[in-house]
Amino acid sequence: MKKYIKYIIITFLAICAFFSCKDDDFSTNPAHKLAFSTDTLSFDTIFTSVGSATGVFMIYNRNDKPLMISQIKLSGNENSLFRINVDGHADFHHNNVEIRAKDSLYVFVEVTVNPKNENLPFLVEDSILFYTNTNRQQVKLIAYGQDAVFFRNKTFENDTTLYNEKPYLIYGDLTVNNLTIEQGCRLHFHDKASLIVKGNLTINGTQDSLVILRGDRLDNWNGKQKYDNLPGQWSGIVLTCENATHNIQYANIRNGKTAIKIEKAKLTIENSLIHNFDSCVVNAKEAEIFIGNSLIANCKTHCLNILGGKINVKQTTIGNHYSNSSVNGSSHSHTAASVRLSNFSGETDEFPLEQANFTNTIIYGVAADEISLNKKENSQTTFEYLFENCLLKTKEKTEDAHFKDIIWNKDPKFISTKSPYNFELQSESPAIDILETSDYPFDLNGVSRLTDGKPDLGAYEFFEKPEE
Repeated sequence: MKKYIKYIIITFLAICAFFSCKDDDFSTNPAHKLAFSTDTLSFDTIFTSVGSATGVFMIYNRNDKPLMISQIKLSGNENSLFRINVDGHADFHHNNVEIRAKDSLYVFVEVTVNPKNENLPFLVEDSILFYTNTNRQQVKLIAYGQDAVFFRNKTFENDTTLYNEKPYLIYGDLTVNNLTIEQGCRLHFHDKASLIVKGNLTINGTQDSLVILRGDRLDNWNGKQKYDNLPGQWSGIVLTCENATHNIQYANIRNGKTAIKIEKAKLTIENSLIHNFDSCVVNAKEAEIFIGNSLIANCKTHCLNILGGKINVKQTTIGNHYSNSSVNGSSHSHTAASVRLSNFSGETDEFPLEQANFTNTIIYGVAADEISLNKKENSQTTFEYLFENCLLKTKEKTEDAHFKDIIWNKDPKFISTKSPYNFELQSESPAIDILETSDYPFDLNGVSRLTDGKPDLGAYEFFEKPEE
């Protein structure tokens, strides 16, 4: 038995040695070249001094013999802003890298861009050179650097105005008293970062120059999906001052946890997109809110969570097809009502809902019921609401004084309810040509609502786009 086992071991070692020797028979034929998964590796805009996520491409040996790559190096050598890792080894250059026949290797690339004190993005280039069998091949590397203003747990005691010069990169809490954000400003928030306003918040975007508040990741998280489509990347805006007045015009606020928390203050949102949040867009307690000509979309729980106070929503699209397939592989979908109106919290606390009016608005999503009327039973606490000239998805279908001229539970036919989302209307939408007039002559895209004489419901006016 022992002789038999010894014979098997010797035979196995001989076979391994045979194939090993055979595999080491590297080709020296100049016609045997490398192949690559890309000829150019591009990075999205990178904030200076922060660094990038890791880019990756593949080296292929599609030949029948193994190849010895005599050298892999960055063209810029040690002066390059890029860094490479070949098959698990990080260096500016690599010598005698083996790649077996019909096999492949990973190359990982990172880049850190130095500040240049410039307002506009600037180009950073290099290339990775490969030398094999007298062949010289390359993969180009391209990135755009962007200088930024950095705030790390920054507090401004005085009134503050942010201007559109460089992007603002925020780590931790940015705490301000009265804050004005001028048109075109871009605020990028790191993980768990938030904006805390202790006075009044004013956002002065324009149709052509929106104010943007979003996460700071500009790259992709799985090779294809952009971080820009991933919710939960920053905390949100907290409005702490009671009796303050906040005005948001032409803003695009996205990809956080809760967009706006407000209590006992006034808030106006017009001509804005607030979308893709891991909790809700507006979480309000005893506040006075107006929302007009805006898109409120894609929240894990409620788009609007209103406890007491007043809310008036006009010519707005509230669409909720939230889906979050996160980096760790877990997946979550929206299930709660997009609009939740309530006049109580807990067993004893009551908060009068003095007014909740929704006019010329679309409320639609994937939940079974997108409206939750959370009124305390056997209570005299005020609970006033009205839906008029709206398209609604709800089980509250009734012909009473709270619902007037309603399109019940019909699909509004948004252009796309999957990423990348588009809540504009298709030609067969039942929300088209419903109204006689509108308080907003131009829709969220700046398209005239009056061209055909019959405005549509929601934030977007349908029009026939010319064929390309």
